[in-house]
Amino acid sequence: MSKPILEIIDVMQFAKGKRVVRGRYPMASLQRLSSIIGDAKEHIEFEVQFFLDTDRTVVLDGQIKATLSLTCQRCLEPLTHTIDARFRLGAVKHESLTDRLSDDYEPLILDDAGCIHLQNVIEDELILNIPHIAKHTTACINLNPDAAQENTQTETHENPFAVLHKLKRQ
Repeated sequence: MSKPILEIIDVMQFAKGKRVVRGRYPMASLQRLSSIIGDAKEHIEFEVQFFLDTDRTVVLDGQIKATLSLTCQRCLEPLTHTIDARFRLGAVKHESLTDRLSDDYEPLILDDAGCIHLQNVIEDELILNIPHIAKHTTACINLNPDAAQENTQTETHENPFAVLHKLKRQ
């Protein structure tokens, strides 16, 4: 039997102990993500390692894996998008401290108690890895025969600048 995932984490305590958190969240439990994706029946797998770097910055080094059901923006048909992404976050207590972070880390703003909601962090990383415009990697099949006929008609029309080209030759 697996241990329950801690939701609120004191990042300094976890970093000092070099703790690793692994787990799965059902997509349906991630409200912001489930409003973007089509099918929320799958799970998201993640692993986050907490540690202090040489500058004593609290670092969250993680990986997320998920298979999302999105809608192609070309043909409006479903498509499957796989995410296997790594992230490195540097925890800071206030937004004004983000400029002190190494360029190797994205900033993660902690709450007043120095804690994070792990599920929110995982959800943020997933949303950042969803393509802005989801589309099939191969050509979409156009299911509208009228649109295909319009495309062939436009190809047979003469270029409107052909007259200018002829004039230029003279």
